Amino acid sequence: MPKRNIAWMLVIILIATLFWKLPQTVARRDEVYRSLGTIVDIRREILKNYVEEVEEDTLVKGAIEGMLQSLDRYSSYFPPEHMEELKRATTGSFGGIGIEITMPKDGWPTVISPMDDTPALHAGILAGDRIIEIDGESTKGLSITDAVKKLTGRPGTKVTLTVRHELKDEEMTVTLTRDVIKIVSVKGWERKADNGWDYMIDPDDKIGYVRISKFMPDTPDRLNDAVKELMAQGMRALIIDLRFNPGGLLESAIGVSDLFLSDGVIVSTRGRWSQKKDSVAKTEGTLPDFPMVVLVNRYSASAAEIVAGALRDHNRAIVIGERTFGKGSVQNVIELED
Repeated sequence: MPKRNIAWMLVIILIATLFWKLPQTVARRDEVYRSLGTIVDIRREILKNYVEEVEEDTLVKGAIEGMLQSLDRYSSYFPPEHMEELKRATTGSFGGIGIEITMPKDGWPTVISPMDDTPALHAGILAGDRIIEIDGESTKGLSITDAVKKLTGRPGTKVTLTVRHELKDEEMTVTLTRDVIKIVSVKGWERKADNGWDYMIDPDDKIGYVRISKFMPDTPDRLNDAVKELMAQGMRALIIDLRFNPGGLLESAIGVSDLFLSDGVIVSTRGRWSQKKDSVAKTEGTLPDFPMVVLVNRYSASAAEIVAGALRDHNRAIVIGERTFGKGSVQNVIELED
């Protein structure tokens, strides 16, 4: 067949496909316009009839947050002024009281874990505590973004919390002074005289202990250094403590798992519009095959569950503890034009 005829056939197929898809595309567009028309009508009524004047930006932000809250409890909108706080929190230093929170289905912000040597821990706030009020205002139905915004702030400023202890079923009101919170992701059994961490929990049987509090960019390297220090002391077995670990960066969890696995899939991710992606362990840099136990509890979440699951599924470690939190989603930060 002449090339010119083939070209014309392709053009005809393309035009036919466009006409076939056109009604669906128009229908979807009209549906979107109808939905947006309702939002525009509501905005007009608010501006015309609400008892107080409302800023346009406030309405837009509310509409965005409402859309995201209808998806799940993890999706949030960070306006430009809070993006720097988010970046500081994921790299290890920010102003706040030192707690990790989640948003259960009952709508009360809940403490996953207080961080070591922080105002929250010193004030007696515990994992599982429901935060009932912040500065006298109810937190019922707050998004995680708004709750974090109220809790974080300039070091030296104060915030008053009313919390309900899960175990005792009693409330406590306490005022905390915000401080610079520095996250140390890899810790040992106790502090040594030089303020470094002692990772050898049982010197006689040579059992090491490492606690990972959160998965930060430097966690795999810090953990590698700690294990090699233990190996130099003759370590025979290792305990990795992931209790009260709220998660963190996916790449950090993959890096930690890769230290102990020489091959095999660590974690698989897939989305509605993306292909399945397998993160596979590499032989290079794998630590020796010593006995391992991983400790977990109901507050071990996200990246912590990835590590525990990978090490168990590949028969590299025994996992001991409670059923974990159950967060099976991966979050990405998507930066908008502003």
